[in-house]
Amino acid sequence: MKAQFGCGKALCCAPLSRAQKACFVLACVALFAAIACLSGCGGGLMASQLSEDEILDSVDAEDVADHVILPDEWCSSEAPAVVSKTLEGVEDQKFDDALYKEATVMVVCETSQFRISSDWVTQFELVGNQWQHLDSYPMDESIEWVGGIPNDLLASRATAFMQMVDENSESSKRDTRLHDLYKEGFSAEVIDNKTAEDGTALLAVSAQQGLTKYQGTLAASFAWTGTDWQVTCTADKGAYQADYSPYEGTWIGSFVETSGWWDAAGHEGKCYAAKETSPSITFKEVDPVSLTAKADLSFVVHAHDDTLDNDVASVEGDTTIELKDALITLEPDNSNSYKILDKDYGDYNYTVYLENDDSGNLKLMVKVFNFLVANVSDSYSLSKLEEA
Repeated sequence: MKAQFGCGKALCCAPLSRAQKACFVLACVALFAAIACLSGCGGGLMASQLSEDEILDSVDAEDVADHVILPDEWCSSEAPAVVSKTLEGVEDQKFDDALYKEATVMVVCETSQFRISSDWVTQFELVGNQWQHLDSYPMDESIEWVGGIPNDLLASRATAFMQMVDENSESSKRDTRLHDLYKEGFSAEVIDNKTAEDGTALLAVSAQQGLTKYQGTLAASFAWTGTDWQVTCTADKGAYQADYSPYEGTWIGSFVETSGWWDAAGHEGKCYAAKETSPSITFKEVDPVSLTAKADLSFVVHAHDDTLDNDVASVEGDTTIELKDALITLEPDNSNSYKILDKDYGDYNYTVYLENDDSGNLKLMVKVFNFLVANVSDSYSLSKLEEA
């Protein structure tokens, strides 16, 4: 009985059973695994696990937005927002006895116009028994067009659309460019925006050079190439036609000045008959295609060759010209001035110029010429009579 409970030699040297041997082997394996783990951790504690959340959090949303490159010209200033992050894989690495992990994260961010998908590589190093984040950087990126272009952005690019029209093969054959017609008093309004559906938009554009108006429609088409838009644009025929309707009606002139000379000998007196007689012009019909108008005109011409030693109110030969249904041209020269009449009156030639200024009024100048006799110009400011 004593031999069964004591620590005697007979008991200690007794053979191990099969179950005892199995337990002993498992204990040895566990011991060697623990030693190996401690050795791999530099003799410290067991390394912490790197969780999926830690990996995903290491890719910063603000950093992602800063790296997104969107086409500037047709893109709003809206910052991309991250909508999803997905862990795609983790790879263990070892350099100079240091342990690293490199993970790949698929990041999707969006604006109202785009969906941007990119692979981000994020790296960690085992320091002590903790994984520390080293760096994150983007790799491949793809951009998908998912929304339309805002109306205000389309309207702000109207001049760019007109430049496209001017540069295309058909429009370049025209003598007049939209860019030149729509320089002054320009405005643009989006009247149809289907850029989110079929990539098209319609814009109404208008401009006013003095009294002359231009109105037309631009049709823009957008095709997404994967990185940018391919944009084309056309204009309707009406965009090139001037609207002269503001001219229609009766205009009365107020005298501004008389300049020039009578008698080439150098007598300095002037005739102020123009000051005493207000000219008038009534536009009855205006044809925007031929740039002509039917009008009634009344104005004074200095058909005299008197040598004037001093200023006079009028001289014999001052004549009021009255024309009914005269066909005049509204084709402007480079100075936005129209030569509406060029006629002879006896030995004199008179030309009448109409200037379309930016104030909403018109200016009239009547020039009388006779070689070595007279070269005189009378100028007026015209105001339109209000209709009763």
